[in-house]
Amino acid sequence: MPRAEYIRNEPFLYEIAHTRAHKNFISTTVVGHWSYAGVLGQLGGFDALVNLVGNSYQGSLNGRDGFGPFTNGGNGIPYGNLERYLMRLIDTDALELLQVVVNPEAGNSFG
Repeated sequence: MPRAEYIRNEPFLYEIAHTRAHKNFISTTVVGHWSYAGVLGQLGGFDALVNLVGNSYQGSLNGRDGFGPFTNGGNGIPYGNLERYLMRLIDTDALELLQVVVNPEAGNSFG
């Protein structure tokens, strides 16, 4: 990190996740990020999908509408369960189910 404030604030945890976690583990629409996957991590993703109408869904993050397909706020949230597993911080038995949206299309609503 070229500057100390990047460690205290961001993007330190995010960049570690890039280096140690993703490695194309799952296919996503945003290369190198979780995009439309239920990872809820440093590299994006949601933690829940809300069924709207007409086969439309909205991802949420920590109970709020919307999420980041590239990032979820830098150091503001912990690593997602899958990120922790891929960095070998947890074992296989600690893994959680993961939703991945196939062929997503961005809508008019955030998330």
